[in-house]
Amino acid sequence: RTEIDHTGNGSRVVKKVPETKEAESHVNGLEKICEELGRLYAAAGIRVNRCKAQPEAAEFEYLTGMTLEERLDTLLEEGKNDQAEELLFSYINKVKQIHEKEDFQKTEGFVKVFGDAELPENLKAAPLSNIDFVPANVILEGEKATVIDYEWTFFFPVPSNFLVYRMIHYYLESDGKRENLKSRPAFATDLEPYKEISRKVCKKGKQSHLEPFTYR
Repeated sequence: RTEIDHTGNGSRVVKKVPETKEAESHVNGLEKICEELGRLYAAAGIRVNRCKAQPEAAEFEYLTGMTLEERLDTLLEEGKNDQAEELLFSYINKVKQIHEKEDFQKTEGFVKVFGDAELPENLKAAPLSNIDFVPANVILEGEKATVIDYEWTFFFPVPSNFLVYRMIHYYLESDGKRENLKSRPAFATDLEPYKEISRKVCKKGKQSHLEPFTYR
């Protein structure tokens, strides 16, 4: 569970507290994930919400900025569709910059989580994969962008196309007010390669939380 707590100097922190033995090992590993993602994301100018392992919880910075999702929604509400498209594609490009470090190799870990999907050749990936790098999990504070809620990070490669599609899908498909952006030509024509990889991965995936996609 997630709690908001106060430190001795009165500042706020976010704590993720494990409620089961299985969750305990997961929470205890978040500090290592933070360190590894921080190194991976640095080249794209993205921070990772600092994590400090405590005896009974993982402790994170309390951030007060606007999420990328909220910023995109604000632009759409103001009728600034071109700016919204440009902003979303800037983060799509960051995902690609981060996760196209090497040729994708299907590992035992990948097959265990996602299944043995038959995937095309020439896919790109990175050694570490945060599949929840989506607009709702990016906090914007001035020029600074910080990724939060990175629990669904795997220590094996996942195709960058899958991560790009999740970035787009979880923004465009989760609220009808984003239809103006969703219907723009760029999102109708440029996404098919990403969509196809996501179909294949989710069709074979063994984890139910990866499966509830809908497609046009």
